[in-house]
Order: sequence, then structure tokens, then C-alpha cells
Amino acid sequence: MSIASSRTVGPLGRRMSVVAIAGAIVASLALTASPSSALPRQSTETTSTSPGMLITSSAVSAGVNGSAYRVEYWSESVPTNKPVMVSGLVIVPNGTAPAGGWPVVTWAHPTTGMTGNCAPSLDPPTDVPLVNHLLDEGWEVVASDYLNENAYDTSSKALLPYGVAAEAARNVIDIVRAARNLPVAQASTNYLVWGFSEGATTAMSASNIAATYAPELTLKGTVAEATGTVSPAIVQVGLRTTDWPLLFMDVGGFNSAYGNTAAPLAQMLTPTGIKLITTVLKTEHECLNSIMGIAARYTSSQVFLPSVVRAGAALPAAWAKLIEENNPATYTIASTAPVLLLHGTIDTTVPQALSSQLADDLCTLKPPEQLERWLYTGLGHNTLLGYATGPRNANGNSDAIFGSSNTIDDIVQWMSDRFTGGPWPDPYVPTGSGIPARPIPVTQTNTCG
Repeated sequence: MSIASSRTVGPLGRRMSVVAIAGAIVASLALTASPSSALPRQSTETTSTSPGMLITSSAVSAGVNGSAYRVEYWSESVPTNKPVMVSGLVIVPNGTAPAGGWPVVTWAHPTTGMTGNCAPSLDPPTDVPLVNHLLDEGWEVVASDYLNENAYDTSSKALLPYGVAAEAARNVIDIVRAARNLPVAQASTNYLVWGFSEGATTAMSASNIAATYAPELTLKGTVAEATGTVSPAIVQVGLRTTDWPLLFMDVGGFNSAYGNTAAPLAQMLTPTGIKLITTVLKTEHECLNSIMGIAARYTSSQVFLPSVVRAGAALPAAWAKLIEENNPATYTIASTAPVLLLHGTIDTTVPQALSSQLADDLCTLKPPEQLERWLYTGLGHNTLLGYATGPRNANGNSDAIFGSSNTIDDIVQWMSDRFTGGPWPDPYVPTGSGIPARPIPVTQTNTCG
């Protein structure tokens, strides 16, 4: 769940919150393309619905140093484990694959919306940030749209299980399997997970389930940017802020995944709020910027029940339970591969103290997580990764373009060390350089394992 406690405007013209976490840490990246019709589906030779089996694939133009393919593939639902169709991109480097195939980086995207017309793969050039830095290393890049943000089903009323990190985690692992089932991709079994904001929580969940969910693949490491721990009490605070529409998305997302028995809308929302789930999310197919706009038409107390909104109130037990289940601080077993947390010192969307607390919690596991945390001086939520303001499209959403990044060189080096079996504890010292070349101070904290 995402929580918010004040509003600012970030480099992408996006509404920001002081705290936006709980399984769906918010990076309000608005999608540029919103077609009204679905992409055509193509049949495959197999009828298997096993996770990672391809449904269709087609070459697309992405303007990158490689070849891009939009794919639809099978994944599994949470909590019912039923086959579900998911879309995404597979981007293959130029050149000849090494023996064993291209190592794979699976990208977990930040918040875009909750329906297929908000799928990042509909605008391939902006799907993965700084993707050429990865391709030039000889790494294949895959990027899931997540369940129900399906580029092949843009008119569906099914909602992304926003905030359900375990679902998105399956999706970002299964697209690695899908790449291995795409002959032209020549994908290795070795992969890394990289996520930002909402995607960072997804990445942490993928790290947590990788060994049991996809034992035939080898996770080499996880990079999670701008994430943190959460509690039902922290979430409840966000209901009384101007960024409450993010929580509204979470309620719709949890209900989409768990159903009305485990995640009853009537325990959180007024009749007006329940109606908005149908109109704003399911029927109007609004993407993030427009969803945030409902705050101009309604107050939090008109959408959420007074018993939930008032100061000192506790969330209903059913909802508190689901929040804890999707909180990375509650993991009980360390990942089989190292984890890197990155944060900016002036992040007001997800304050850096929250990733510090998460690191502390994971370091208490027995054995502890193989974890390190890098804190970048003077960087905020967007600037940690390198988002910059882009032009507006017809729907008023910002294009996702990337400007300066003081973290990308460090990220690439850390990934390279994991792919090549570098030693742990990690001896690399981050430089804070990248684009531009002027470095900024970086503090290494919370190292464990």
C-alpha cells in the first residue's frame, strides 16, 4: 500500500508524497501512450499455460542499442495461483550471445496506472531508464507491464493488483522465463532484478521468492531504489493527506488480487469511493496523473470511511494483515543473492530513513541478508534514478525521459560484479558519478551478511 503525507511536484510534473510505500512504493511516472484498442493476439504452437510460456511476440521499434520485442506470456495470480496473461518487453543486445546466453536484467517499473492503456511497453523507448547502459554491457533487458496493465488488452476493466508486491514479483520473474522461450532472445538462466519506487518493492519481493518460485533460474542480485519498510499505522497516516488517491489505488489493487472477502471495499471506502473504483479506474481507464486528479473533485473523507480516516484510527484487521504480508520488512528468510538498496538524502516521496529501517530489519535475519545500502547526498526521489521533465501528450501525461544520473555507473558496476561472481562482502566503493561526470558524495551504510 502507498501512503502519502504531503504534496510536492517532482521533475516529471508528478504529485509526490512524503511517504509512499507498502508494497507499491509510488513513482508517479505517467505513460505517454494510451491507445483505445487492444493489440492483436497471435497464437503460439504450445497450449501450455505454465509460467513464462509465450502467448505472442512481435518486433517493435524502441530506438535502443539492440532489438526489442513486445511479448505476452503466462504468469500466476496471487493468491490463487491461476494462469494469467501478462505483457512486457524483451530487449536483446546487438552482437553474438555468449555461451549460455545473454545475462538478463529484469526491470520492475514504477507506478503508471492500473489498466492496459497504461502499460509501459506501449511506449518502448521510455519503458526502461538508461537501458543502453545495460545493453552495452552485453545484458539482455526484460520489462514486465505487470498483471492487468496488459498492452494486448487495453479495454479490459480488470485492475492491476497495485500494492501486491508478490504478484508483480512473479510477473518480473516470469518474463525472464518468457525470454528463454523466445528463441531470438537467447537468454541465460542468470538474471538480476532492478526496480525503482513501486518497482523497488516488487524487486524486493522477487528477491524473496526467487529460489522457490523459479528454481531453474539463478538470481545473481537485486537492486532496489527508493523503497522502505511500512506498517498499517504509517499507511493510516496517509489517508489524511493530499496524496490519498495513491491509497485509493492500493485499495482497488488489493481488492483486485484478494477479492471482496479478504479485502472488502466496504471496510475502507464510502459508497462514493466504491463507485469511483468502477468509474475512474475500471471504466474511464485513467492513468496516474488523471487518477491523482480526483483529489481536486473529492476529499479523502468523501472517499474513505470516517472510521478509517480520523486521526488515531486503526485500519481494519483484514487490511492490516494484507499490508504486513506485502511489507519487505516482514521477510523471514534471506535471499539467496545479494541485495543493494539505494536512496537519496532529500527524498521526500520515500524518506531515506525507511530504507535504513528496512536494512536494519533484514540484517537481523538468521542468517542475515547479504545487503548493502548506498545513500546519495543531495538526490531526491526522481533524481536518484535520473527522471527529467518531458513534454505532455494529449492525455496530459509526461513523457518519461532521463537526464542526469549520478547512480547509473555505480549500479552497472555492482551488477557486473554480481554477474561475474565478484566477492562478498562487496569491495566496490560507489563513486556517485555517471551522467554528468561530476561525482556526488555517497555513504555506504547498513552492510550485513
